[in-house]
Amino acid sequence: MAKDLGWPAFPGFSAAAKAALEAHAWPGNVRELKNVAERAVAYCTNAAAPIDTIVFDPFASPFRPTSRNTATPHAPPSAETTAAAPPGPLPSDFKSAVAGFERDLLTRALGEARHNQRVAAKRLGLGYHQFRNTLRKHGLLPSRGPTEP
Repeated sequence: MAKDLGWPAFPGFSAAAKAALEAHAWPGNVRELKNVAERAVAYCTNAAAPIDTIVFDPFASPFRPTSRNTATPHAPPSAETTAAAPPGPLPSDFKSAVAGFERDLLTRALGEARHNQRVAAKRLGLGYHQFRNTLRKHGLLPSRGPTEP
């Protein structure tokens, strides 16, 4: 990337940038590393100084909703990583509250998985058919209509 930009040499990364690169989990593997390194070079304004700014998420925004789930993106949530609901008054209808919680989990998992049902099911620790039946139960998937003979 430095060569493409016409720089005489690649100045390298600062110690802080190297530490940030080493501390990142790299869920996207080598492609993510390549993209982050290219982005850092492209955003650099001083070709002579070591690169100090690393942008891991180019779509980061202060307006993006935060997820209450702190689980890794490719692992199903566990009891330790799932954020508990804040304490408040108890619901008057337990079944409705649980159904609402399930719907919320299903829609969040689908959103994070870009509507790939297999990926969303895996993230929730459910089998594909179990996930689809739960979607159908909550009206998030069209029910099976009568079949033609």
